[in-house]
Amino acid sequence: MARPEGVEPPTNGIGIRYSIHLSYGRSKTGDNSPQAFFRLYSRSILTGPDAVADTASGPVFSSPTGPRPGPASGVQRALTPSRRQASSRIFDIREKVMQQRFEGKVALVTGASAGIGRATAQRLASEGASVLCADVVDDKLKETVALLGQHPGRFAARHCDVSDEQQCNDCVQACIKEFGQLDVLCNIAGVLTYHHFHEVTLEDWQRIINTNLGGTFLMSRAALPHLLKTKGNIVNIASTTAWAGLPWGTAYSASKGGILALTRSIAVEYARQGVRANSISPGDIDTYMGKEAGGRIPKDADFKFLDRCRSISGPRGPEVVASVIAMLASEDGIHMNGADLRVDGATLS
Repeated sequence: MARPEGVEPPTNGIGIRYSIHLSYGRSKTGDNSPQAFFRLYSRSILTGPDAVADTASGPVFSSPTGPRPGPASGVQRALTPSRRQASSRIFDIREKVMQQRFEGKVALVTGASAGIGRATAQRLASEGASVLCADVVDDKLKETVALLGQHPGRFAARHCDVSDEQQCNDCVQACIKEFGQLDVLCNIAGVLTYHHFHEVTLEDWQRIINTNLGGTFLMSRAALPHLLKTKGNIVNIASTTAWAGLPWGTAYSASKGGILALTRSIAVEYARQGVRANSISPGDIDTYMGKEAGGRIPKDADFKFLDRCRSISGPRGPEVVASVIAMLASEDGIHMNGADLRVDGATLS
């Protein structure tokens, strides 16, 4: 198992125990990932007969022979300076490991020209992924790819209207041609408009349903054969409006409710073949789409209805959703399948 770049073996007298745990990890689990390195390395530092609680911060560590006594049991022994230094170093290692969660992985992100889509592309790229960014706003899409250039992966832009079947198929094929594989699909592209329900036209209804729900279906269907090869996963963007009614947004709410059902069905059908599908329901996220749609709320609307759509702590930026997407798409979310995570600041709590 290779150490993360810049990380050296411990030099505080526990190198032997480190070697034992590292050998055990290879022989018993076969897991040579950076995450496994972190688990084994941290265990070598913080376990053993002389591992005790740090009474300053309160953690209690366990040893292979059972729990070690900590402050709760009346033992007031602090970590030695060498072990305190080693403990601190674990978090430095973890930071390096976290940055490698998507090393060697390829992600396709729709809606990547702005908002949650752009933030997701940036987050995955910062953790080592190569990313194909897809959207219909070409100039903003190029800006996103330019922003990704500071990271070591490979990046490309692709014009794609996710409501168009052929464009979705071509987009996935372009990803395979460019990068050779597909590990993560993030369906983020969407549209939102506000109308009184009795004034919604069939054209408006179909545009929203075909983009939000239809686009998620078309992209997932096109990507699935490739995700089966890599044991990859899908992360879809639903909404808190799938769980609670959105005034003047019936089509949007319906499309997001459909995404919840679609996600669960994919998860159940393909779980045994190694493919995961999850969704996220954001609420009160500061994005361009939300601001643009908010400017077109019906003039006679009762704005008190909007209070139920606001979080207790106020709106947050799209990066808070991107961080959860990264968790679900990584090995950290390996046992999450068919789940929907609310990122809404207690809006629905």
